[in-house]
Amino acid sequence: MKEFKTIEQQITLLSERGLSFYSEEYTKDILMTYGYYEIINGYSLPFFEKGCSDKYKPNTSFEEIYSLFEFDKKLRVITFDLLQDIESQLKTIVSYRVAEKYGDLETDYLKRENYKSGKKYSDGYKIDKIIDKFKKIIADDTQPFKHYREKHGNCPPWILLKGATFGNIVNFIKLQKSEVKKQIVADFFDVPLLMVDSDPNFITYFIEMLYVLLKYRNRTAHGGRLYNYTPSDCKITFYHILHDAMGINNALYRKGFGQNDWNTILTFIHFMKNKSSSNNFKTNFLDLINEYIAKSEHVNYILRTEMKLSENIIS
Repeated sequence: MKEFKTIEQQITLLSERGLSFYSEEYTKDILMTYGYYEIINGYSLPFFEKGCSDKYKPNTSFEEIYSLFEFDKKLRVITFDLLQDIESQLKTIVSYRVAEKYGDLETDYLKRENYKSGKKYSDGYKIDKIIDKFKKIIADDTQPFKHYREKHGNCPPWILLKGATFGNIVNFIKLQKSEVKKQIVADFFDVPLLMVDSDPNFITYFIEMLYVLLKYRNRTAHGGRLYNYTPSDCKITFYHILHDAMGINNALYRKGFGQNDWNTILTFIHFMKNKSSSNNFKTNFLDLINEYIAKSEHVNYILRTEMKLSENIIS
C-alpha cells in the first residue's frame, strides 16, 4: 500500500534514486500543480537504468522528465485537433455518399437492408445497434435534431451524423456495402475509384487504420499518455506499398513497427485529401520535436525506441 508523502519527502525519494534538480523550488511547484503520479509514474520509464525501476540513469534531471510530460501534453492537443478534422471529413463524405445512394429521407437511408449486418450479439447485429443509436440521435431534444424533426419531419444524413461519435462513424463505414465503401475510401484519399477497386488491400488498410485512429482519439480525449502509446487490440496488416514508404520491412513489422504506431499515423495522413489538416499536424509535430530536442539529451532514444519512429519517417 502506497503511503502519503509530502512534497519534500517525494523530492528526497527521487534524489535517493539518482535524480537531480536544477531548482527544488521549481520542482515543488510542478509537483503541486500536476502531481507526483502524473509526472514521475507516468514518464520516468525511459530514464531508468536498464532493468531497474528505482534507479535513474546518470545525470538525469527532474526537468528532463517534466519536459517529456510537457511534450506528451502538447502532443495530445495537436493529435486531438487532427482527429477532429478527420472525423469531420469522414462525416461529410459518408453523409454525401449515403444520401446519394439511398436518398435523404431517414425512412429510406436507415433501411437495414442497405447495409451489412456485421457482428452478431445476443440482442441483434451490429447494424441494429448502429441504427438504434441513429434513431436516438434523431429523437434527441437538442439542436439541430429537434428543429429538423419538428419543422421538416425528417433528419437528413448530413444532420444526423453531426450527433454521431467517431466510433459510430467508423462502424457505419465498415458496415457499408462494397460500392459505397469504395467510394468513401476514394473520396477520403482523393484517388480514382478504379485504384480502390483494383486493390482490396486498400479498403482493408483504410478500415483497420480507422480503428487505430479511434483508439488514439479515445486516448487523447481521456488524457492518457500518448507519445509511446500503441493499442494492444488493433493494428494494420502488413501492406508492402505503405510499409515500404515507412521504411519498415517484415522483420521490423513483427517487432511492432508500423502496426499501430506514429509511423502508421504519419503515413496515413500524408495520403489523405485534407492536406491543410495533414500539413498542419506535420508542421506542429516537427516543431514539437525540435522544441523537445532543445530540452533533453534522451530525444534520440525517445523517438526511435519509445515512439518507434522509422528512419524514413524521421527524415
